[in-house]
Amino acid sequence: MKEIILIWIKKLIKSPRVFAPILAYLILLGPTLYLYSGSPPETEVQVYKGAWSVFISPNLLVGLKDIGVNTVQIGGASKAFELPAVKELVVANIQTAHRNGLKVFLTLSGSLSGTLANEKIYLEALNSRIIDYAKIAQRYKVAFFAPLNEPEFINKYPLEENKDPEKWAQEIIPQIREAYPEFSEKYPLKKEDIYGEMWAQGSLPKIKEVYPDYAEKYLLYPFVKNIDAEMWAQDILPRIKEVYHGELIWRGEELHWSTDYSGYDYIGFTASPMGVGLEGYPDYIDSVLGEALEIAERDNCKGVMITESFTWEGVPGHSAEEVTRAFEIVFERGENKAVGFFPSFMEFTMSRKVMEMISRWYKEIL
Repeated sequence: MKEIILIWIKKLIKSPRVFAPILAYLILLGPTLYLYSGSPPETEVQVYKGAWSVFISPNLLVGLKDIGVNTVQIGGASKAFELPAVKELVVANIQTAHRNGLKVFLTLSGSLSGTLANEKIYLEALNSRIIDYAKIAQRYKVAFFAPLNEPEFINKYPLEENKDPEKWAQEIIPQIREAYPEFSEKYPLKKEDIYGEMWAQGSLPKIKEVYPDYAEKYLLYPFVKNIDAEMWAQDILPRIKEVYHGELIWRGEELHWSTDYSGYDYIGFTASPMGVGLEGYPDYIDSVLGEALEIAERDNCKGVMITESFTWEGVPGHSAEEVTRAFEIVFERGENKAVGFFPSFMEFTMSRKVMEMISRWYKEIL
């Protein structure tokens, strides 16, 4: 038998047309298998010292472990049509995290949008995408799965049923600039300022304060309808639990007393000093976290996580000291209360000062 195998090997080597593709395949096979290999860590932790980033790279994952991170939050794409190989990248990141001894918290990022007429179509596309990722979470033994990143913001619709929001944003900006050039100089407008929640919470109040008559001239509330996240929170649960048997997290932008979170192992919210400033930030965290703990106890959840915290990193006009202090306030107010922390790691903007502070909290305090 050995002689027959050796004869075939010699024949293959003498035939470049056959041997070259096989050799190339074998060369590529090793790195590919390595990229998609990995076992989840079995260590138990009391506090999930996490990190969240829109873009996760292997280098970032290794660096996170060095500063004390034990859990990394990885996001898939919730768009109805995602870019090619997104799922493959997610799986590679999951396995890279596992190889580096990190637990994984998988969720879906992004949102769906459309008109009221196709609401059901978009919602079912979203639910199907979530189940696809829940299966990935189960297959690769992911520790935590959250159906969606900030579900409160899914499926926002324009005021007029058949009006495309992207086109509406592009139409309204020139009108605003023409009507109020001095306002445009003070508050530069981009499409993102019009198209979404930041517009309603940020630019809109400023416009109303400066120009109270503006509401009469223009439509100031382009989005008036969201999918009912309170009902959706429970509707999606049975479908997820059919395919995923790990721990579930509700990763909300904020938590509401009226929402039923029973069935989720943990509930989480996003923390940011924007709107309250550094002085008001400690009281804000105390208030939100206090109510979250009450909700968790009511709905038999295991605990509360601050599933995202961000500050002014990369925003002009804010010092590294302010950014560092804002991140630290979350740790100070959440210590011995929250069971997980997930500061937003912006790979190219987070300063060394912030990284050192987070490392100190992760390695020495929490």
